[in-house]
Amino acid sequence: MDAKKQVKAVGVVSIVLGILGVLTIFILAAFLGWGLSNLLNLYSFLAFICLVLIPILYFIGGIYLLKYKNWARILLAFLAVMMILGFPIGTGLGIWFLYVLLNNKVKKLTK
Repeated sequence: MDAKKQVKAVGVVSIVLGILGVLTIFILAAFLGWGLSNLLNLYSFLAFICLVLIPILYFIGGIYLLKYKNWARILLAFLAVMMILGFPIGTGLGIWFLYVLLNNKVKKLTK
């Protein structure tokens, strides 16, 4: 596959991961009863923000990677390093993301 197709694939997968991540967090919050009163607790609020922030970063990074922005490539490479900890699927996706995003052809494409 050429660099443009690889970047497009990583961008689309990132967008899908972001959407699924946010939906999962809100569904879990609804089923676990994280109402407004629980979110007013500082620790619950911070945990909720952290859990929602990561998928939003995947979504934003994926959109701007499709526009060939270099900062989006760096953001997604950083998130891919964290994704590697999610064995086995996260490990495979993280390694694939890093393989694509750290490729010299992709670096030249996103400048």
